[in-house]
Amino acid sequence: METKQIGDLNYRTEYTYDLNGNVLTITYPGGRVIAYGYNQLNKAVSSAEEYIGATSTLANNITYQPFGDIASMTYGNGITTVKAYDNRNRLANLSTQNSRLQTLNSYSYTRDNTGNITAITDDLNHAKNKSYTYDPLNGLTIAAGPWGALTYSYDPAGNRTYETTDTGNTTYNYSANKLTSSSGEKVLNFSYDNNGNTTAENNKQYIYNQDQRLTQVTDSNTVSGEYVYNGKGQRIKKCTENGTRCAVYHYDQNGLLIAESTDTGTITAEYAYLNGQPLAKMDTTISGAAYNYPEAPGFTANLSLNVNTSSLAAGHIKYLFKRMSLTNTTVTGLSITGKTATVTALGTVNNIGRVLKETIPGCTITVTITDGDPASSLPDAMGIEIRRPDGTLYYSAGLKAVVKGNFTIKDNVYYYHNDHLGTPMLMTDSSGKTVWQGEFKPFGEPLSVSGSITNNLRFPGQYYDAETGLHQNWHRDYKAEIGRYVESDPILQPMVSKTTKTSCVKSTVTWRVPLLISNPQDLYSYVYTKANPINLMDPSGLVCGSGWTDKIVPDSYGNFDFTRPCENHDKCYDSCGKSKPICDVLFFNNMMQECSKLTWNPISQLGCIETATIYYTAVVTFGYPAYNNAQKGACCKK
Repeated sequence: METKQIGDLNYRTEYTYDLNGNVLTITYPGGRVIAYGYNQLNKAVSSAEEYIGATSTLANNITYQPFGDIASMTYGNGITTVKAYDNRNRLANLSTQNSRLQTLNSYSYTRDNTGNITAITDDLNHAKNKSYTYDPLNGLTIAAGPWGALTYSYDPAGNRTYETTDTGNTTYNYSANKLTSSSGEKVLNFSYDNNGNTTAENNKQYIYNQDQRLTQVTDSNTVSGEYVYNGKGQRIKKCTENGTRCAVYHYDQNGLLIAESTDTGTITAEYAYLNGQPLAKMDTTISGAAYNYPEAPGFTANLSLNVNTSSLAAGHIKYLFKRMSLTNTTVTGLSITGKTATVTALGTVNNIGRVLKETIPGCTITVTITDGDPASSLPDAMGIEIRRPDGTLYYSAGLKAVVKGNFTIKDNVYYYHNDHLGTPMLMTDSSGKTVWQGEFKPFGEPLSVSGSITNNLRFPGQYYDAETGLHQNWHRDYKAEIGRYVESDPILQPMVSKTTKTSCVKSTVTWRVPLLISNPQDLYSYVYTKANPINLMDPSGLVCGSGWTDKIVPDSYGNFDFTRPCENHDKCYDSCGKSKPICDVLFFNNMMQECSKLTWNPISQLGCIETATIYYTAVVTFGYPAYNNAQKGACCKK
């Protein structure tokens, strides 16, 4: 069980496991339960969700290739996806059919000898066929498709220097691998701080905290968005519209986004995954009922809003308010615009507006009921019951309400249909109807996005922020228009400032990590996936930790993951008396074990070996400060 405090609210996520360590159920902060079933090889073969007492299938009939990739699956709405592979276990065809055997999409993949995809054939609409050409370093140079013809040129460091489209050309200019300006079709100007973070882009200003995380974006001196992060580097909150609209983000133990809520605790969206890829998005619509306020005659609130709550019927009740403040302050509740009432209160209020306990009479509170969220997740510690036998709710201030009529509660489930990397292409509802569809250029620029629902999931690990046009990518922020991050990868140019133990006394040490090898393209300081977004992905936006950055995050190019080797390496450093050379060699051996699994994909295996060598060189050469500090800290504990 994990309990996380965000703001003044606590959110709980619970897990259950089978005897083999597989996750059986995840209970989300809003109470929704996602369940998984497994075969004898510990592969997930089914998924279901339970909410408000009802259970529905998310996916079943999941089959796998001998090497572990999904071969076929059926979604909860009857849609079936089938994947065919070549003799090297590489995806050759991806097709999706609905329950009426109508084909929704069908794609065939062609590859070169190194494994790069050179063509994606749309078997339903050849006008959407795509073809790709690469340079000797596997950077994308030509892309033809529904967007027309695109060409890209790069310097030796992998920075895009020139781009052509059907509508114009763009030249990119650099200084020390930092993009300073572009001219032609895309006119952009950039400024940076000493840590390599983009601080200005035309009229936009980017502000960062001491951990080099983006905390605010302004456009022409107007705040577009403000952002908050937790200790794992995950963005847990963003506020837009001058701080009046805030969203809170919730993650599972693997760093996957599982829920969004308002800052007052109302769940607005939830996500389910299968093998790390988006499977379904859920939300709940409640409508068709009203609240009547006996102590405020004539005031009735019609309810029609998206919330997560328990099943309600006539005579049942739910929370009205998140908090209550003293006279002349606004209380968040249901929509009764322009109506106020004076209620005799039996309560005291703390400095954040919560009623702490019932006390003596005599305190008068003027309540202004405005647009807002119903209190569906008030902490239990408040001591207020959700239901009482007489069918009423007694708030601490004495206000009570009775539901008039029955609620209509609809649990909406939308299913993700992803491409070969796991990027959503299509979403369908419970009836199989298409409700969202997106077509994107190679580096993620939108070509067309349409639908009756909102979907902000993009490349694996990315979340689209409409207020800035950036894609939040866990540890960094990606700008698809130029195929680059706005922050440098910390493995290249970080200014690391850590509080450590020296002779059992805390002190702060700051150092700069120099360049590690002669080919900076291998480290893609700003460039997304080594300029190869068709075949590679970067779910975390950050290479894995080597000890000297003191970060443990996954580093995945789609087929390998160094999370476990990184974790074991840092644990080795943190074990009193352990030898640094032994820790480093074990680290390299563990990474090479991951690479040995990729004999079926030469390009991925080569990238895996290159990356493992880079990390090993890094920890051998620059790992002494981290090793010494870790040893001092570990041995001080003895």
